[in-house]
Amino acid sequence: MIKPNKRVLIITYYWPPSGGPGVQRCLFFVKYLREFGWEPIVYTIDNGEYPYIDHSLEKQIPADIEVIKNRSWEPFNLYKKVMGLSLHEKLKPNVIVEKTSRPLFQSIATFIRGNLFIPDSRMFWIRPSVKFLISYLKENPVDVILSSSPPHSVQMIGFYLKKELGIPWIADMRDPWTKIFFWDKLKMTNYAIHKNLLLEKKVLQTADKVVTVSSSCAIDFENISNRKIDLITNGFDEISHNTTNISSNHFTISYGGTLSSDRNPPLLWKVMSEFLESKPEVKNKFKLQFIGAIDPLVFDSIESYGLGTYLEKKNPTAHDEYLKDISSCDVLLLIGAKEQAGVITGKFFEYLALQKPILAISPKNSDIEMILNQTHSGYNADFEDENEISKAIYSIFEYYKDRSKFKPNVLEIETYSRRNLTKQLAILLNNLV
Repeated sequence: MIKPNKRVLIITYYWPPSGGPGVQRCLFFVKYLREFGWEPIVYTIDNGEYPYIDHSLEKQIPADIEVIKNRSWEPFNLYKKVMGLSLHEKLKPNVIVEKTSRPLFQSIATFIRGNLFIPDSRMFWIRPSVKFLISYLKENPVDVILSSSPPHSVQMIGFYLKKELGIPWIADMRDPWTKIFFWDKLKMTNYAIHKNLLLEKKVLQTADKVVTVSSSCAIDFENISNRKIDLITNGFDEISHNTTNISSNHFTISYGGTLSSDRNPPLLWKVMSEFLESKPEVKNKFKLQFIGAIDPLVFDSIESYGLGTYLEKKNPTAHDEYLKDISSCDVLLLIGAKEQAGVITGKFFEYLALQKPILAISPKNSDIEMILNQTHSGYNADFEDENEISKAIYSIFEYYKDRSKFKPNVLEIETYSRRNLTKQLAILLNNLV
């Protein structure tokens, strides 16, 4: 393929060999952009603090893509020393707000994170990146810059490049900024809160285009910035292995990815336990499988409802192995963010691609619920609605008993393929040149 003449610089902290959901959005934009007339150049961190390493994702990077890197001071190295952790230990996402065995040090670290590291602990990458990229872009011009966050320090790089060079700039917001679910746990002073609100508004109002991943997030950003926000959801890439296999000897509900204690749904475990008591024929074949980084407090909660004997725990694996694991289950479990109707985890779209029944716990009328209804892919219940959780579990069980009852809308699901979503991004890029 001949390289396109139009060039876009994509600034992202997460890039292979980083694993986890944060890397995939930009990775798959890069994979498909050439098909739509754009040559991507990637700028990323050289010494990032990644929650997982997943070399399998490197296979998705097209040949001859230019990837430029720059180093930064990572404060998490100091955090590890204080907490008595190995420098090689991988920290879970949102580690600052997780409970640890050293609560005093954790409290101090959380206060420092919320009040000294603004907008986040990757702020030390901003200045060297701006200096480096100004020099690079003068020698290697691009037509558009796209910065993707979190971490939102990445947006400040885009902001300063726009200010200095005037190149059209897209701010891609994968998560909320000041409305993120752990915002109130950062122990911020009024000054820190005001500073974050100011930076967020500057980014939203200065970028030529702002893109986000859900309708609810778009509404929140529109209320802050008083401007139109474009929507390009996350999605799924083509999954080549067999996704129709149903486990024959077990009734397996699988959860894949990360799960913090903030998102633990105790009512789900309660209702699930009661369901098993009402279905003795299922108890001996039931499995509750978790693949990924799960907060131990979540497992404690599950076990407190008598579900410990059904638990199957698997550590994070390479992405392709992860897909093989969850494709063999009967039901896919999705847990959203409490009181965050616009947060859609990236794995949700891979769940859709697998075309398995989805049991989702997320706020009522959330974007997750809307897409489930649109694609006929499963049921959603609110974290606090015990009756709806029960209805959802019993409805999902009907699919297990008779697979022919599950009829997802494949055409609607296909609208969330990475190739189709990259086409949407290319249209936005074309409108800026």
